[in-house]
Amino acid sequence: MGSIVWHVILLTGLAQLPPVEVETLQSETHKGSVVRLTDKGMTIKVGDGGDTRDVELPLVNVLEVRFQTPPSVPAPVTGSVVTLADGTKLQCTQLATTGAALKLDTVSFGELTVPLAAVAHVRLKPPTTRMNEAWSAILGREFKQDALVVLKKNETGDSLDHLTGVIGELNDKQLGFLLDGDEIAVNREKVYGWIYRRRGPAPKNGIGQVQVDGGDVLQFDSVAWDGSQFTAKLVAGPQVVVPVEKLRSIDLSRGKVQYLSRLDPREVKYETLFQVLFPKLVKEDVFLFPYRRDTNLDGGPISLGGKAYSRGLALHSRTTLRYRIGGDYRRFHAVAGIDDRLRGVGGYVYLVVRGDGKVLFDAELRDGDSPRPLDVDVTDIRDLEILCDFCKGTELSDLLDIGDHLDLAEARVVK
Repeated sequence: MGSIVWHVILLTGLAQLPPVEVETLQSETHKGSVVRLTDKGMTIKVGDGGDTRDVELPLVNVLEVRFQTPPSVPAPVTGSVVTLADGTKLQCTQLATTGAALKLDTVSFGELTVPLAAVAHVRLKPPTTRMNEAWSAILGREFKQDALVVLKKNETGDSLDHLTGVIGELNDKQLGFLLDGDEIAVNREKVYGWIYRRRGPAPKNGIGQVQVDGGDVLQFDSVAWDGSQFTAKLVAGPQVVVPVEKLRSIDLSRGKVQYLSRLDPREVKYETLFQVLFPKLVKEDVFLFPYRRDTNLDGGPISLGGKAYSRGLALHSRTTLRYRIGGDYRRFHAVAGIDDRLRGVGGYVYLVVRGDGKVLFDAELRDGDSPRPLDVDVTDIRDLEILCDFCKGTELSDLLDIGDHLDLAEARVVK
């Protein structure tokens, strides 16, 4: 991808990181201040007053670092947005191309120069709701050449159109474009953006990304905090100094964990109680509670044992979900139980976790039981199946599915 030369305006004086909330692979949360951060691990000072202690966390066990300072009210995007092939996103007030480089004046990092080989696409005009939809639709297409996206004005409002060819140089007045072998100069005011056709191998994956106040995103190989300066070594190679007051989060979950609520099941199967009790009489029935992602079955927050969870699955008996995990993960983790909202109603389910058809875990879960942590070995498992079944009781009162609202909080597979 070539090298990137970053010109960064360094902060003067000492800086201090805002308080953080750190989430780990083990579903632990630590709140405090960052003492040290390297590519190996981080030290968090937790506690209040004189009752404080340092918590050492290997970076391989950290999923996310969230900075607790309330974000500033972002100014509307009035300039351009440059997106690199690795997912880095930069807001710019000015940009121009020369030779094989794109020169930028960024909102958060000052002036920098990016090789064109590192750029995926450029949106020259500020976004609007209507244009966002049209731009996203064009980005989703496959092109055999570069795509020039132009702004068209008509009686019903602005719209976007595109031409394919070869993108040339951009200056403050025009953009060069090679169309069917002819070089043309396109008025810059008519250019909405452009997309470079993918050339060469895909960029390598970093270990995570830094989210910056205002919407910038930096994909990185390592990050560090030495007590006065926050730096990120980008996937593309350079080391960038990030203004600490603009830090929003550091996401380190890439490659370590996959939340099932972020995956689409390969198969979803529902069966009602009447279909099970009277299979010959009831061929199809209306299932009132399709499974949900990141909420309980009523659309509220997942809650188990008085604790709310932002991620997870909610299932009703009888629901079967099958996921393709491809043998890439070692453990399946979750916290299982009947949702707090249904406490006292009498929920009673039979949970079965299978891997490639083999039962890996099964248990009855009742209303009133303490939440049950799951840690299941899924090494070399290709297909993971989760069944929320009716309970194994034989009495009709046991079979009734009233209150069978199962939560699998933080359901995830881990490498």
